[in-house]
Amino acid sequence: MRGIYLIGFSGTGKSTIAQAVSAGLGWPAYDLDRVIAERSGMTIPLIFEREGEAGFRARESEALRAVSEPAPFVVATGGGAAVRVENRQLMASTGWVITLEGRPEALNDRLQRQRQQSNPDAVRPLLDAENPIERIRALKHSRQSVYALADWTIHTDRLTPQQVAAEVVRAAKLLETTPDPLALFDVPAMPPQRPLNPAPPAVVAPGPRLSRKRIETHGMPVGGGELPLVCTPLVGSTREALVEEASAVAVSEPDVIEWRVDFFERIAKTDEVVDVARTLKAIVGKAPVIFTRRSSREGGRHVPIPESQVLDLYEAVCASGSVDLVDLELSSAGEDVRRIRDASRRADVKLILSYHDFEGTPPADVLHRKFAEAQLMGADVAKVAVMPTSLEDVLTLLSVTLEADRQLRIPLIGIAMGGYGSLTRMCGWMFGSTLTFAVAEGSSAPGQVPIDDLRTVIAILRRSLGASAG
Repeated sequence: MRGIYLIGFSGTGKSTIAQAVSAGLGWPAYDLDRVIAERSGMTIPLIFEREGEAGFRARESEALRAVSEPAPFVVATGGGAAVRVENRQLMASTGWVITLEGRPEALNDRLQRQRQQSNPDAVRPLLDAENPIERIRALKHSRQSVYALADWTIHTDRLTPQQVAAEVVRAAKLLETTPDPLALFDVPAMPPQRPLNPAPPAVVAPGPRLSRKRIETHGMPVGGGELPLVCTPLVGSTREALVEEASAVAVSEPDVIEWRVDFFERIAKTDEVVDVARTLKAIVGKAPVIFTRRSSREGGRHVPIPESQVLDLYEAVCASGSVDLVDLELSSAGEDVRRIRDASRRADVKLILSYHDFEGTPPADVLHRKFAEAQLMGADVAKVAVMPTSLEDVLTLLSVTLEADRQLRIPLIGIAMGGYGSLTRMCGWMFGSTLTFAVAEGSSAPGQVPIDDLRTVIAILRRSLGASAG
């Protein structure tokens, strides 16, 4: 059994979770900052004062080497420990690296509570900034691409420490007993050193055809297979707005409709949600309906209802027969994914497991893992959505989607957001993405294009590809 390294920003609870995991598994637990202080005979602030950050980082690497053998063990690292390449190499070669994730607002609240409970006068540079949340957001953003290199990510905002610890144990056991998700692809295993910004893989020229793996609902394929499925979202906040929006969208005859229920102001009323779902289904006719509640951590509207109620909502909508697919975030707790997977199968509803990164585009190996993880978790469809900041990011997503489509069993959706992302919405189907998104009016994500414009571009590309093939 390999060890467990917990990485993530300050305030995600790494030290607390390490102790809880240690108690549950009977493994030794190490708080890296505490190890550094004990080995040096100095407090962390004093090390920074006397030796600067470079001196502290050198001591941090020494301490990490000291606790990395023998396995198994649980190590709570400092917020910046994973930034150093040699630390990432050591952790990747001796244990499973698990990121504990949290929104800046939640992290600020936790850090403020910790200071009040321990020493209100303690020096906390993050909290003593003029705008602590913006300071946290900026520093966290600078490290996010490193946190994304972990073997597993757990969002902690709405979980108790006991639930987070249980998720860490579950993730470690799954990683230990399941072949590396990358083994599902015909690509080499990831080397111990995971570069921060690897070059995108070479793009293989696509053929003039759609992926052979089609999305099906109730035993029937969606769409005719000649063109990618075009999905249009509904984002009305009231029943009246949704009915009007659905009626207007239906005129454009999209292949699929997505109801983004996180925009619905009455989301806490399960009976109303189910009734509206039935109404929308009647309006859009034969078009399959995807039911999606996007959390605020993955770009959704903030909805003040507990996660348990969200799961109840998914189960009720599945059982109602008013939707054809449900979209659940891949970052959801494992027990929650299993619960909705079971509910969807009972109702013959397809499950989409989706991953979103609104801050950037993780490296190719991370995106590979997200597609593979969705299949391992029982998804019928895997979706990965990222925010590219360059054309290289777009190439990375398209290349990963192409390779994943060749190697995995289930249909895939690879999509990007923002200006660069609109390219993937127009040509992603050429690289194995089964479904793309367009809008009739309004938008639920940056980078979406009007449905008529999208269909025009797709038709031009198909004609060009057909002519080339001939």
